[in-house]
This record gives sequence, structure tokens and C-alpha cells, in this order.
Amino acid sequence: MKFLLKFFLGVFTLFILAALALSFFLPEKQEITKIITINAPPKKIYDQLLSAQYFLNLMNRNDTASMNKADSTQAVVGTTFRWKEDSFFYKEAQIKLTKAVPEKEIDFNIVLQGIKNIEGFSKILLNIKGKATQVTWVVSFSTPRPWNIANLFYNLEKERGKDFENGLITLKLFSEVKYEANLY
Repeated sequence: MKFLLKFFLGVFTLFILAALALSFFLPEKQEITKIITINAPPKKIYDQLLSAQYFLNLMNRNDTASMNKADSTQAVVGTTFRWKEDSFFYKEAQIKLTKAVPEKEIDFNIVLQGIKNIEGFSKILLNIKGKATQVTWVVSFSTPRPWNIANLFYNLEKERGKDFENGLITLKLFSEVKYEANLY
């Protein structure tokens, strides 16, 4: 009996040490960058991005999200959006608008609450490209050691990359339709 206990304790210890050693070779963050060109001026896109209703649609959380400034139709620095998630790793999420440079940049802090709180950062950049605007959306999550071992099992690009692409496509559709409608 003692032999089995020592054996299992030894195997468990080796497993933990191997995982810790492996964590030194794995990246300490995961990041997604998505880019789209939209045929609308930066002001139209910026205003669209800060529309509270659009933001909820962008995050695909229209039915479960809540905003801390419910009486506002435009998000401002400090506005926080919260929603429930159905994920193994986290159950609730929130995004807080931390920076808004008109027609240039919008930054958010992200907190995913669950087994372990995961903090991230999101940035949307607007750059004029001729008569169009290039929109770059960067999302980055920190996975410090030894938690970065989870990067072996969860790939942000694979799991959520399509959501970010769809968000940018939705932004393109909304911005171009609203812009073209104002031209006539």
C-alpha cells in the first residue's frame, strides 16, 4: 500500500514538474489581429463603434449583455459592458472602455471571470486608406506562467477568431450602408 502511495505521489510530482518546465517554453499571451477595409470615413466608423447597441451586437451579446450606463446610447470612457458566458474556463465577462481617440483608436480592458480571472486588452485602430478606412482589431490575453500551460489546450485564434471576423464584417455592413445612405 505504501509503495502505491509513493508511486502515485512520485508520478504526480513528475507531472507537476514537467508542466512547470514546459511553461517556460510556451508564450505568455495569446493575441488575435483582424483587419478589414471599410468604404466609409473614420468618423462614421468611430461613431458606429461607440454606439452602445452596435457594441452589444459586435460582441454577439445583444440578449445577455448589460451596460453600466443604461440611459446612454453612446459608450464613453468608463462604460462597462457585462455578460454571461457558457464556457468551461469562465462564466462571466466584462469589457470596459478605457480610451477613445476620435476617429483614430478605441481601447478596452477585458476581464473573464471563472476558474481563474483572465485579463485581456482590446484595441481598435482606424487608419485612412484613400477614400476608405482600414480597421485593425487586436485582442490580447495575458497567460502568465504557470497558467500558460492552458495555451496547449485553448487556442484563442481557433476558438474565437471567427467571432472577431464576423464582428468586423458586421461593422463594415453597418458603416457602409449608413454612409452610402447619407450620400443620396
